[in-house]
Amino acid sequence: MSNTKLDKTIRMSNQQNVLKEMLRGFVPLEDFAAQLNLSFFQKLKVKAYIWVIGFYRILILPFKQKKLRKLKEDLEQLRNLKLKVKRTHLKAGEGNYYLSEQEIRNFEREGIMGPFPVILSLKG
Repeated sequence: MSNTKLDKTIRMSNQQNVLKEMLRGFVPLEDFAAQLNLSFFQKLKVKAYIWVIGFYRILILPFKQKKLRKLKEDLEQLRNLKLKVKRTHLKAGEGNYYLSEQEIRNFEREGIMGPFPVILSLKG
């Protein structure tokens, strides 16, 4: 047996051992369900849940995923879009709580603003 085949066999064996160790103490769902004593209405309820989940996965989920993909594509197109702040012609009033032209340019260039001073609610 060549070295690569031997290595592959050893890796497969290790993977199987790891999987067995991970599953030790866990019972397959079918075996667990067979041990349960459910009434007729409980079984009916479980079957109804299975049908509803199947209906959702087949008929609704694909459309939601399609919308999500479209949203991601739209957001990707906007990735390197430059920020442009509407300039207002307000003058800085008492307390100088307006952004200066330099601060606005920095925000447009970097997309982030530094910390703002906290003002009292009476002054705000």
